Order: sequence, then C-alpha cells, then structure tokens
Amino acid sequence: MRRFQVAGVPQLVSQRGHNRLPCFSDGADFSRFNEVLRSSAEKYGCDIQAHLLLPDAYWAVLMPTEKHSISKTLQLTGRLFVQYTNKKYRREGTLWAERYRACPIEPTATYLASINRYLDVLPVNRGYGASGKWPWMASSLPMVGTKGLPSGEIETIDRALQSGAAYGSPEFVLDLEKQTGQRAVARRRGRPSVSPIG
Repeated sequence: MRRFQVAGVPQLVSQRGHNRLPCFSDGADFSRFNEVLRSSAEKYGCDIQAHLLLPDAYWAVLMPTEKHSISKTLQLTGRLFVQYTNKKYRREGTLWAERYRACPIEPTATYLASINRYLDVLPVNRGYGASGKWPWMASSLPMVGTKGLPSGEIETIDRALQSGAAYGSPEFVLDLEKQTGQRAVARRRGRPSVSPIG
C-alpha cells in the first residue's frame, strides 16, 4: 500500500537494520540518532510523540504538521545517521534494510494508548528487561486503562505497520479513505475467491 501523507494524523513508523544487524552499538549511537531525529523533526514540522530504539531497529510516533513532514523528516534522519555510522565505524553502504514502514493512527486516547503499550512491551518481548525499564524509549502518549494489551492486539498493530494500513476504528478508516482517495485496509493475501457458476 502507498504510504499516507496527511497533515494532522499521527503515524507509527519503523525501520530495521540491514540483515537485522545492529544499527546502534553503544550509548553514543542511541543518543546521536535521537539528536538527528529531533533536529530533522523540528526542521520539517513533526511532533515526536513517542520513540523507541532497540539495537537493530527504531519505532516512532510522529504527528506531521504538513503533508510531507514525515517522509522528509525520516529521509534526512536516515541520511545523516548513516553518514555518522559510516564515518565512526569506517564502513560503507546502507544501514537500513528497506524504506521505513508506517501506519496512520486514529488520534484518540484509546488507540494512542494501545500504541504506547505496544512500544512499552517490545523491549520486554525481545529480552531487554522489564516493562518501563528500557532507557531508549520516551513517550508523551496517553496511558489509559491497565497495563498490557488485549489478546491479539500486538499482532493487529504489527500487521497494520507491515502493510501500511490504518490503525483505528472503522469510522476513522472510512474517513481517511475519503480524505485521501487511498485504500486504508490491507487486502487479504492470495487470489480472490470466485463464485461458483450455476
């Protein structure tokens, strides 16, 4: 699916290291990426509502003020951080496995809180310690209800992020499709079903 370019709609974005190799090897790398992301976001009009850095990937929730704020922010962030990494480690070539992935999020407390909990449990699920203890996560998103996510919600968010589909209520999805003229729900994989003849 084509990525959405809509001002005023937050998006969860993510990018992984090439061949799942580390992008961040020490505290200086984590700090440098945060600095580059923050300066790029300020330049192109993105509010960073949350971010999570793990050794081989990053996630962020960005609120764009203009149509192309997110794409410009992440293009500049990626370029500057690759320059930093290549110089520091005397390497060449790309750092990222592919272009960033993104999914629009319904900007209500319920859905933003689910994204917040999703980011909070990722370090735990990957063996980096207890909830709330990972130092390279920051968030201003709401925390509504009890800790944890409903069964299957992590998979739902994962699928939305991987496919570029919207994460939100049917009403939000429909409104986004009307606003952009783009499909906001991923099609099922495989060949379409064929009605029997006769």
